[in-house]
Amino acid sequence: MLVEELSKATSVLRAVVAGLDGDALSGAEAARLVEGFSAVSKLAGAGMAICAKAVAETRYYERLGHGDAGSWLGEVWGEPAGAARRLISTAGHLVQLPELGEAFRAGELSASQAAEVARGGAADPLLEPELLERARKGSLRELRAHADKAEAAARSREEDEARHARIHAGRHLRTWLDADGSFKGRFCLAPTDGALFLSGVEGEANHLFDLARRAGLKEPREAYLADALVAIVSGQAGGATVAGHAGGSGSFEAAQGSPGASSPGRPGGSSRAADRPARVAEGASRGRRGRPGRPDATILFHVDLEVLRRGALSFGEECVVEGGGHVPLSVVQSYLDTARIRLVVSNGCDIVSVVSAKRTIPAALQTALAARDRTCVVPGCSSTFHLEIDHIVEFAKGGKTKLSNLCRLCRMHHGLKTQQGYRIEGGPGTWRWLPPPEASPPVPGAPRAAGPLPPPTSAPAISTAPAGPANMPGTPPASVPAISTAQGAPPASAGRRVGYGPRRDRGEWAPEGINVSMGGEQGKLLLE
Repeated sequence: MLVEELSKATSVLRAVVAGLDGDALSGAEAARLVEGFSAVSKLAGAGMAICAKAVAETRYYERLGHGDAGSWLGEVWGEPAGAARRLISTAGHLVQLPELGEAFRAGELSASQAAEVARGGAADPLLEPELLERARKGSLRELRAHADKAEAAARSREEDEARHARIHAGRHLRTWLDADGSFKGRFCLAPTDGALFLSGVEGEANHLFDLARRAGLKEPREAYLADALVAIVSGQAGGATVAGHAGGSGSFEAAQGSPGASSPGRPGGSSRAADRPARVAEGASRGRRGRPGRPDATILFHVDLEVLRRGALSFGEECVVEGGGHVPLSVVQSYLDTARIRLVVSNGCDIVSVVSAKRTIPAALQTALAARDRTCVVPGCSSTFHLEIDHIVEFAKGGKTKLSNLCRLCRMHHGLKTQQGYRIEGGPGTWRWLPPPEASPPVPGAPRAAGPLPPPTSAPAISTAPAGPANMPGTPPASVPAISTAQGAPPASAGRRVGYGPRRDRGEWAPEGINVSMGGEQGKLLLE
């Protein structure tokens, strides 16, 4: 009976989709249809989860020639087996988390939202209502952060340190040459090492992004990250010649035979995690001048004051490294004596009282703002790439340079606010993005007006130089290296990219390692 009813509903939906003509829809009609299809998708996810769990419990997948339910569901669903196993795992928590089960069956949550609520609720069932509220009103990024806090608070100090040691022990770097001739790779790092990676690579990628933007060129964020990685390992960071347009070579004119960094397994290297803070301090003491082409690395830790006093986490508190997630308090303590570490202690100092009569943002205020606004504050925008500081009430109109009158916006939203009259109001948790008073909805089919190009998104860029007026986000360098416009790049170079992110299933810094893809010549530079 249920199968027949579902078949009828599927036929109706198939007919609706077949009759769609996107060009004939107004923006309002299209938005309402998207909302409807989204509701169908959420209901379908809940139905798949419940039924797939039954297939797993009855082992019916074995009759269909599969070794486990995840591989079977992945084949039927057309998604990776890992995502399928996660959906089945979510269904397994619905009995212990009845409010989640009710909301999931009602189509209120997507499969990803349900998985995060299940993850946090499994760590602490008392947090189920709060996690559901986050799922309904917040972004998926915020929900994941909330689930991370729930898991971190549920771990003992010994479990936390054992987890960190396990992640470090599993670090790896693997490279290969793909069939199309591109050099590809994957690696996995502990959170603190991931933060060091971000500090150097993101800083150089921001520099390259600025150079390309001035020249009127645009490429994906992943391409700038790949170029930044090659520039750093080849000793050309901060001054390399790049090809930054479609059809260009996309590679750095790097000097061959540049000295490589010490690494585990090479002379002078060390594989001990405990040696890492000392090596960071040594590198910081030399600085950019002492080691040309190797930018300073700065790690930013966020720790609640009560965590420092108590020595343990409670829910809602954090002990995290910027861009890398939760770390044991002992790891933060081991880095405190190094020169390139910034520690933001929540409620530890009254940064709100820092006010300047100048437009320039004081260093302490920049740090407080970066800790508060880790993504673009515009609701629905989760961009973390090249965030720019904005006066909510313009400085020219009497706006104060203080925390309550500042926020961080992505380049696209900052351009809309500055050039086209959009406004941002409210504060943390209550931000509102308002269009210009005279703005009217676009006419269906009319060409869009030209506007600022949105930057690609990425993980937070960690400052690679002491904060100050000369080093504010978005400040151009004193000198601009030449940009090559050579033609005839190979396809593998044009598609170069670096991708990374926190891994949710094992707490590692990269979800499936860090994936690298670039041209063969760039790959040779990395290996050298």
